[in-house]
This record gives sequence, C-alpha cells and structure tokens, in this order.
Amino acid sequence: MHAWWLVPAEPWRGRLQQEIERLAAQTGGPVFEPHLTLAVGSLPEGLDWDVLGRRLQARLRAITLRAGARGQTPQYFQTLFIRMGGAPEVLAALDAQRNALVAELEAAVQQVGEDGEIARAGRTGAPAFEPHLSLCYAQLSLQRRQALAALPCIAGETLRFDTLVGVRPRAGADGLGRVADWDDFLRISLA
Repeated sequence: MHAWWLVPAEPWRGRLQQEIERLAAQTGGPVFEPHLTLAVGSLPEGLDWDVLGRRLQARLRAITLRAGARGQTPQYFQTLFIRMGGAPEVLAALDAQRNALVAELEAAVQQVGEDGEIARAGRTGAPAFEPHLSLCYAQLSLQRRQALAALPCIAGETLRFDTLVGVRPRAGADGLGRVADWDDFLRISLA
C-alpha cells in the first residue's frame, strides 16, 4: 500500500506537529507528521519515482483550506481530527488535485504494465472523501474522544498545503497499519 498526503506549510506544520506530539504523550498514541490524505492504494515495484515526482510537481499546486471543528471517531486513524474545507470552488480545486494525482499514478502503473489500484472517493468500495487532518491515533473511550474534540481548535484559520508526500511501508513491514512502519519515500514541493 501507498498513501499520498498533502502536508501544511509553516507555521501550521510546526504548530500541528506540537499538538500531535502533546496528544500522543497524553494518550500513548504514535507521533506522526501532520497531513491530509489524498489517496491510498497499491502500486507495483519498478515505477520510476523521479519521473513520477516531476510529473506530479508539474501538475499539482499548493492549496489553501479552512480549518473546521475538531471531530472524533472510534476508527484508529481518525481518532481525533480537524475537518478541512472551504468555499465550493476551493473544494472543487482540492478534488481536481486528487483526480490529477490519481490520473498520474494510474498512468505510471500502466507504463510498467503491472497491477495496481488507487482508491479515491466515487469509486466502488472507496470511502467518501472527507478532507481532514488527523491529530491523534489511539484506542480511546467515547467520553475521552469527546473531551479531546471539545478542546480549543483552530477553526476558521486558513492553512496552506504546499508539499505532497508519498508514504509506503518500510522494508519488511506488512503494510501501513503501524506508524512506525511508515516510510515517506517521495516529498515534492508544490508551487
């Protein structure tokens, strides 16, 4: 499996990293880089990551999103998060970014002639896309999640996402199920 993230620019990246570290210390959860997941899927070996990186950099742009309220779910990778959104045209631009990313990944897969699948909203079996930035991964009670979600938030603030990151499992890992197994193998600055 591979995951494709948008990472916020400074100063938000640093501020959110501190919040993630604080929550990890409180809950026993892992520390991870603040990110908004655009797509996940399996990609074959043999892709030319340098070429793909240049194509993605040429096609994708930085995007500014508005932070909404905190949310929480019992799902591990969405324990506590900030909803991200904006005006309809901003959300349309974000969806265009995701579509461009998936199109480039699918084209790269076709070039090597092997199997691969990229999940995106609107496809059979893919979850609906709800842009969010996770703050905490942990197994917590509903009461604890609700208390953490009620803490002061950055709602209304605008965050610029200016970096695309490709993440895959580290060598020997079974998948992306553990943060300790994540390898950010491709990092692209977006104009």
